[in-house]
Amino acid sequence: LATGSTPAAVHGMLLLLRPPDFAKLAQMEHEYGTQEVLVEAYDGRRISAQAFVTPAQWKLLEGLAPPERYLKLIRDGCETMNIDADYQAWLHSLTSNKGQRGPEYWSVPANAQQVSAKMRRHEGED
Repeated sequence: LATGSTPAAVHGMLLLLRPPDFAKLAQMEHEYGTQEVLVEAYDGRRISAQAFVTPAQWKLLEGLAPPERYLKLIRDGCETMNIDADYQAWLHSLTSNKGQRGPEYWSVPANAQQVSAKMRRHEGED
């Protein structure tokens, strides 16, 4: 998320999913990879979890504001789940893109590689 300052930690919630449900979620989140992380819960427990992480080839440009709908989902979820107040304040300090996403949201290395591969295939057909 684009911002001038970043929080000291990332906050969120943990979901306990059955393997088939996790596989379905992973299929839906196809532009992410999973990474094992050690989470410190608000009650002090340390819990091993899988987090969805954006691979380098799908990362957006620095400073690109998130779409308004996406940011609202995160803010609303944090409020509903009683996530850390400072983290919520940080989320509310972020600006968002109020409208359709422009081409800059699709300008990532993975898309450039796909376009380049299609062009090479097309040139080979001549």
